[in-house]
Amino acid sequence: MRPRGLAIVACIARQSASKLAPVGAIVYLMTETPVPAMFIDGTSMIVFLPLLLSGVWLFSRGRGAAGAVVLCLAALIRIEAFAVLLWLAVAEQLFKFRWRAFAFSTVVVTVSVAFTVLVYYRLQGSVARFNAGGPGAGYIYTHEHRGYIRLLGALKYPFWASAKMSFEECGSPYLALPALFGCALSRSRRFYLALLGIPLFLVVYVATGQGFGEVRYFQFLAPVIAALGAFGLAHAFDMGVRMHTHARVWLWLLVALVSLSCAIFATSKALSSLSLIFIAAGFGALSQKLAIAPFRARSAWALLFWFLLLRRLEHNDWQRPARLAPYTLDARDLVEHDRVPKGQRVMTEDDVIYGLLVHDANFFRELNALQYFNVQSDTRRAKILGSTDYIAVSKNDFLNYYLKWDPLGRGDSDPFRLAMQRAHKGAAVSLYGYRLLPIETSRRWTVLKVEPEPRAD
Repeated sequence: MRPRGLAIVACIARQSASKLAPVGAIVYLMTETPVPAMFIDGTSMIVFLPLLLSGVWLFSRGRGAAGAVVLCLAALIRIEAFAVLLWLAVAEQLFKFRWRAFAFSTVVVTVSVAFTVLVYYRLQGSVARFNAGGPGAGYIYTHEHRGYIRLLGALKYPFWASAKMSFEECGSPYLALPALFGCALSRSRRFYLALLGIPLFLVVYVATGQGFGEVRYFQFLAPVIAALGAFGLAHAFDMGVRMHTHARVWLWLLVALVSLSCAIFATSKALSSLSLIFIAAGFGALSQKLAIAPFRARSAWALLFWFLLLRRLEHNDWQRPARLAPYTLDARDLVEHDRVPKGQRVMTEDDVIYGLLVHDANFFRELNALQYFNVQSDTRRAKILGSTDYIAVSKNDFLNYYLKWDPLGRGDSDPFRLAMQRAHKGAAVSLYGYRLLPIETSRRWTVLKVEPEPRAD
């Protein structure tokens, strides 16, 4: 994450009295969560997460106007931030009759949405492609027409995705349950609960068939687990210090040892995570019973987190080379090798279009997606071919590319797919009143020139 993101994680963890909690949170974040991989891969999360957490933190500090602006900036990266802002605006402004604050949040959201619409139209070039990645653009994820069946399936998604992110994507020591403990004890918990707006948004997203339920959408939990997990452990330690008079030394020692054994040897990751709370409380009580200096007792936690850091450095896990996505490589190849003349109207893979637009929005005069073409009627297909000069079909191995993506399951009964099979072999084909002439049939591309069918004299 960017330095601003690390600072916000540290600020959240710093709510406890422990000065080591922010250090522990940052070390855990950078060693045992997917955050380093996000940075290496250059995903949108490295910008989105700092803005998201900053907006929530600003609301918790009584700066709702600034928080609304920051969350709208986050929504320009990922739309889920609007769900968090909606929760906070309703709970902290509308329900508390803060009309001016609510009006300001409404205006900021309106401006953000208007700006987004303008940018989308400039980049996508068509209102039909606003939901690029959804059914309207050719990505059909479910054929279940009964809404309640889709809803029941979508309701399972937040639970298994959260569990996988907490106990598989994030490593040991598992701080998920200490994070829940910390959230329950935090005076700002009602603001952190606004993050539940993201799972609620994703349930609607999956239930309406707009996409698959993927674990990566729950990566926002990683910095939250790190910050509130460290905060929860610090609170558990302090609770043990305050409650040390309620039991004898041997009982606190037994609690600490049994919990430590569970953390190390338990087959259940959830039990291992829960045991961390009792370990912290046990050692907090023992530090008082045995008159251990506070800085020495707390240094045990510092050693634990530094051990995580050194282990990650020892295994050289941060040296994983970055790999460009297939569609990024294809976009670069299409531009650098002049496979299609500049300034033409081109139909190619949907994911390749983004790379082309980033490189130069004016490199091609018009861009259409094969995935969108794939789900259109024959009449609509003929119109699209009429406004297309070249078709570039990638042979790269990617799930959503045309040659692999057949959401309607038509197979060879689809005349265009059948025509592509012939074109791959170098044969010209006639379709929908147009002639498709192969100008390249390499291992990487099939590029076709689209011309009107010659009229018979």
